[in-house]
Amino acid sequence: MKKLYSCVGIIALASTLCSAAPATEFSSRVRNISTSAVSPAERTELRAMSRAGEGMVITDLENQVQGRYSCEYYSPLIWEVTGEPFGWCIEQPMLVESYYAEEEGDVNIGYLFFLQGILQGHVDMANGTISIPSRKVITYYENDDDMEGKPVYFVTVDIEGNKYVANYDRPWTGTFELHDGKITKIASEERWGFVVQDKAGSEIGWFEIAEHTTWYRGQGEMEYYNDDLNGDGVIDAQDKEQTVVYAESDGNTATVYNAFRTGWNNPIKIELDNENKTATMREQTVNVNNSTLHLTDDSNATIFSGIIRDATWDVDKRDERANSVLDFGTMKAYDKAAFESLRTFGNVRFFFKDDVSVQTGVENITVSDSDAPATYYNLSGVRVSSDNLTPGIYILRQGNKTTKVIR
Repeated sequence: MKKLYSCVGIIALASTLCSAAPATEFSSRVRNISTSAVSPAERTELRAMSRAGEGMVITDLENQVQGRYSCEYYSPLIWEVTGEPFGWCIEQPMLVESYYAEEEGDVNIGYLFFLQGILQGHVDMANGTISIPSRKVITYYENDDDMEGKPVYFVTVDIEGNKYVANYDRPWTGTFELHDGKITKIASEERWGFVVQDKAGSEIGWFEIAEHTTWYRGQGEMEYYNDDLNGDGVIDAQDKEQTVVYAESDGNTATVYNAFRTGWNNPIKIELDNENKTATMREQTVNVNNSTLHLTDDSNATIFSGIIRDATWDVDKRDERANSVLDFGTMKAYDKAAFESLRTFGNVRFFFKDDVSVQTGVENITVSDSDAPATYYNLSGVRVSSDNLTPGIYILRQGNKTTKVIR
């Protein structure tokens, strides 16, 4: 549970996955890392980096917009431990869907800090923008003196004097861009945050404030464990981390962006041998805090292989194509210059939304609405089996169409 801080001035609360660099450092679930104040010149440069993309016109809401996102942003709040800003942070996974759409372009944004909180937004497909109005996100009912029974609102944020001020009237807006010619991202300079009110409706504190935001749309996931996240003194499978990646294949080579949360600008390549069900990494590197690290196996070999597994892992898929999992076991991030491993990752797995033996990514074949499988959700957005529907109202998704139906 995050600590709640007063609205009296520009002051801080702890944020998960924060680092001193924009998403270029291996992350753990809670990063107790001191950050440095960022100068105006540095922030201008970082802002330009986050906005380097091609503009997009949205023609296919499902295949261009909907899915899981990794949200990167700068937190200007001051960490009371260091007296300095938290800096660049990652929040994931965000889920953008259209379960409750009333008109074309309506979307729901879930899991942005709150697992049970849902925002409502609208995509202007012709102009390639998204807007999210202020709204109540959630009411805390957990046993916490700061937060119990208090409503939380998503708002845009202004600065008046030395104080952050919630703006309940101006919606947050972002622009769709194409990263590296294939990955949907949403970029915005609009400052936003979550403000907490008391039961009388008076503002009492900030849960988070974010600026210079970029959302990257993933295609696939990966999981591994490397830190004692649950604090039991042992690093094992109970400390599993999951991260949003963009994983695609041409049938011979797989490309993965944001592996181990190292950012979206240095993808790794994996050679595929589908006949023998092997996947090979060959001299692959990642850039971390201006250092080049080699990915190796447990013996520090820079050429090593994993296993290709056929699996059905993605419960949110809307077609019947097979999934694939590349299973590598233990991997390390190795600094050749220092002759040392800086981080060990256990049980490393890359999850692809499609069969890696065929071409995936931007060339995927789409399924027409009439031929697509029907998927049912209850009014809370929870997927339910079509074989066990009790009489009532359901949300039916088939291809690009979502409708309410009575069964």
